[in-house]
Amino acid sequence: ENASLFLVAVVSILEASRHLDMKELALQVGLVLVYEEAIYKQYVLNSEKLLMLLLAWILTIRVTLSVLELRRNQTACVETKELPSEVPPTRKIDFAGSWVKDKKRSDSLSETMKIAHIPFLLRKAIILVGGSEISMEGGELKLTVHSVVPWFKIRETYSLKEATYNKRRDLRKGKMKCLMKATRTGFKFKLSWPEPFGGYELTTWDLVDNEMHVSAEVHIRDQVSK
Repeated sequence: ENASLFLVAVVSILEASRHLDMKELALQVGLVLVYEEAIYKQYVLNSEKLLMLLLAWILTIRVTLSVLELRRNQTACVETKELPSEVPPTRKIDFAGSWVKDKKRSDSLSETMKIAHIPFLLRKAIILVGGSEISMEGGELKLTVHSVVPWFKIRETYSLKEATYNKRRDLRKGKMKCLMKATRTGFKFKLSWPEPFGGYELTTWDLVDNEMHVSAEVHIRDQVSK
């Protein structure tokens, strides 16, 4: 913006100077000038044209970047719709307790962390996640995920009655909107967050033979990880 204002000012000065009578000005200040009026005016005119082209180029870039940012926010920064309602569970599903991650049967999170541009140290902390603790009361679920790395711990709250807002899991600034719905065998979640690296995650928890099965699909900008 400052560069654009500067160019406008310079072009205005050149336009004004192009209309000056330099011979008369030289006589008034007592100077002797070797002066070729035609050459001078052509020089000023060419300079003015060059600066106008530069100004147009800067404005074009600014408009293009603004349009791209708007489109990206429209597709990536999702203000999510409600999760589709499902048939109420035939029995109460209780995930309360401590859960240990079975690393041998779990898929790698490397692709998800790649499209989310997770920093190196945070990647290591996520890889070393050992399990989680869950408490449930009155339609509210509280989740704590812990890692071998002591400084990494996720604490989140979900509700069957309304949307909740938790810290982003990539530790970037901002909140993620969290929706939770009950299913026959567990819960469905939809988490969404804004830029930078805005997107959303669809997660399903199923209780199968006293095992907690978690599946997730992550959408970040135009990339998907399952």
